[in-house]
Amino acid sequence: MCFDFKIKYFFTIALLLGLICSCHKPVKEKNIELITNASFKYWDIIQKPTSEYYKNTSKAYFPLYCYYFDINGNFTLLFYDKNSRRTPWGKSKYDDYIVPDKWEYLTDSTINIQKTMYYIRKLTPDSLILECSSKYIGTIILAKSDKQ
Repeated sequence: MCFDFKIKYFFTIALLLGLICSCHKPVKEKNIELITNASFKYWDIIQKPTSEYYKNTSKAYFPLYCYYFDINGNFTLLFYDKNSRRTPWGKSKYDDYIVPDKWEYLTDSTINIQKTMYYIRKLTPDSLILECSSKYIGTIILAKSDKQ
């Protein structure tokens, strides 16, 4: 009798834990939704990259730029013109062959943007901090753009 009670108790707990765990989205789906807002999202670059290459730059280019991510893996680097309109930056007919405008979610802590790996240091609905594997780019701090 006692043995039957323990088995029923065990299965009840296991069933409850299974139901609780099944209600949560997997981390990958949750992070992709945060990055793309479940369809697309614009992220403003709010800090210049911290590498040696950019420290010698006298102009503050990067607060004028933003990233576009969509759920299908499309990525675009855009800049704000003098009228605050987003415009693709540096497009040429060879861009798709040299540097594809794609991004890919790799793991809970890494994404690939235009064939360059970035480590996700912080991800919230309003901020994204990426550390590039390339020493020439460094850390990039992004904030959700007010204009979606």
